[in-house]
Amino acid sequence: MTPAACLRRPGLACLLLLAATAPAGVGCGRVGPPRPPEYVIPMSPDPVAVESSPDGVKLTWRRPRAYVDGEPLDDLAGFRVLRACQPEAVFAEVTTVEVEDQQRFRKASSFSMLDHAAPLGVPCRYQVIAFTFDAYTSPPAESEDVVRSVPGAAP
Repeated sequence: MTPAACLRRPGLACLLLLAATAPAGVGCGRVGPPRPPEYVIPMSPDPVAVESSPDGVKLTWRRPRAYVDGEPLDDLAGFRVLRACQPEAVFAEVTTVEVEDQQRFRKASSFSMLDHAAPLGVPCRYQVIAFTFDAYTSPPAESEDVVRSVPGAAP
């Protein structure tokens, strides 16, 4: 049956034929044009605050709210926390902090973690790097040097 014959004698077979020959994929769901990869890099999670405690070193940082191009950041997946201690001063990953509030109306504005494995009495520096679900990473946000104190000792 041809589409012209369907117009003369409509029926279920004609409706199926017309539906099958209609153009598929009228819209793909994107609101705007695709953005270049250099625009979907998250902003840095500055500042990184550090403080020594008897249980380790506590780090606190802010959640980045936008990509480097200023558009709202809607696919933040987590943060990589790195530490470098003297004398080597080479950054190594300590942990990954996952973001689990993507679907919430009110999202966390800051994050923190406690590094229990920070060495005692040694100056260390931390970096926090935000990353998206597509593995785009922010520039590192870096802390000041911190020395984990011996529990019970004067700072």
